[in-house]
Amino acid sequence: MAKDYERITIPVANLYLHPTNARYALKSDLKTIDENSDRIAIERMIGLNETHIENLLPDVANNGLLPSQLPIISPINADNSKYIVYDANRRMTTLKLLLVYKDTVDTFKIPTKIKNLVKSLSYSGPDSLLCVSTKDTNFINEQLRKIHTDDLGIAQVKWSPRAKDYHLAEEGTYSNRYIIDIFLSFSKYTTKTALNNLKINGWRSLLDRFVNDPDIVKEYFGIEFDTENGKMTMFYKEKQTALILSSLVDDMKKSTAVDIAQTKDVRTKFLADFRQRNPLSEEDLIDNLLVFNVVKNKLEKTTIKNPISISPSEPAPITPDTGAPRPSTANPNTQNPVTPDTGTQNPGTPDIVTPNPGKPVPGPSPNAKKKTQKFLIENPQFQIITDNRAYKIYEELTQLSVNSYPNSALITFRSLFDITIHCYLEKCGGSSVSALIKSNAQLENKFKKALQILEQKHRKQDLEKDFVKVYEDYSSIVSNQISTIKILNAAVHNKNYHFDPNDALTVSFNYLSFIHFLWEEINN
Repeated sequence: MAKDYERITIPVANLYLHPTNARYALKSDLKTIDENSDRIAIERMIGLNETHIENLLPDVANNGLLPSQLPIISPINADNSKYIVYDANRRMTTLKLLLVYKDTVDTFKIPTKIKNLVKSLSYSGPDSLLCVSTKDTNFINEQLRKIHTDDLGIAQVKWSPRAKDYHLAEEGTYSNRYIIDIFLSFSKYTTKTALNNLKINGWRSLLDRFVNDPDIVKEYFGIEFDTENGKMTMFYKEKQTALILSSLVDDMKKSTAVDIAQTKDVRTKFLADFRQRNPLSEEDLIDNLLVFNVVKNKLEKTTIKNPISISPSEPAPITPDTGAPRPSTANPNTQNPVTPDTGTQNPGTPDIVTPNPGKPVPGPSPNAKKKTQKFLIENPQFQIITDNRAYKIYEELTQLSVNSYPNSALITFRSLFDITIHCYLEKCGGSSVSALIKSNAQLENKFKKALQILEQKHRKQDLEKDFVKVYEDYSSIVSNQISTIKILNAAVHNKNYHFDPNDALTVSFNYLSFIHFLWEEINN
């Protein structure tokens, strides 16, 4: 491919941040690039993760930008006096605060501690930068895909699934998740809870298990996707579609893969329950199909007749070749909910069975969940892990097979727990724990101290109720009995101790919610 870029030196004052950088998950609007858009972009970047900028400011002040990663820019006016920054927006945010906006930083809508940090730092580096400049958007997009990694802090940050979706949309590639995201952001019928959940990361990969199956999306959600053209066809009224997709997003946010998606049987039960809570009503069918166009951000009426005419009261069987479940529906004779039979069926046994009246369909037992779970963390909450070391370990636990490497998984989980306790004490413990932190104290002692500090802010009765197993371990430690922490220590120090995968999963089940809680406390 012919070279279509050049390396040129540009004054920092002539570089403008991208106001709809893919990280912001906003539809592109580059009509006006000026100081106002620059300020908005800086506020958005800091709002994404102020800790990153807080770490980055002193690094840029002392070391400047990474010489190995030149900013990628593109001219935005005829005389090439203004350029928009496509890559290095985080570092450019810090550099512009230090070099261009230092005297006016108080006028920005950013945290006071960031303002004070900017004022306290001195930047003595160059006021012009060597950049890669190009007008070729294909080149820009290709470079962005190659550059972004999972390193945190002062290195470049891996895009979230939502940010990736928005970036791909800039290239003209529209995922099913992106189409749902834009439609729910557009529709006046979307629930407030769903709108809030759209802003949160950690659940979109779970959504893929359902929205990438065309049979499921049509039968259960009443839609079809045309990802090539960025369109979603609707067989039901806009309100019905928006409410159903809102419920789907809410379910993804509050559930785990083990609960609703990891196996065919679990997916079948979830979809049966989803249909009972979100029925597709025949009265909401529309005569002519509606199409939502994400490119134009509008609903388009068509003259295409709605092909759906089957009454929702007519159950359909499970598709034998793909296993994709069809909607389970109310039995008109009993009016009791029904679910697909996930057990082994004898010849002649119907696919749809009716449970005993009033008896709920049993969910999988905790032990059943353990047998199907592959990793210690399967519904990650990456956005709350704000320490670089903890983030890398946390991410590793979403990829390290607990069935193949139970000891390694447990040792890695112990490291996550230890760093989490350390970060909590450092952030929330005050001067009373400084000696404990510096003394390389045992994990048991730091754990006990962390609980004591938590109890100063929260009622002990509430903590004991929310974290039963954690407090049982606390009692065991106090009475010098076997505890989870002793088991974690054995994984590290005893080479003859070999764990069953269920041992490691039990530790994760008992402690992961507590770890998430500590990170929420750290970030508050």
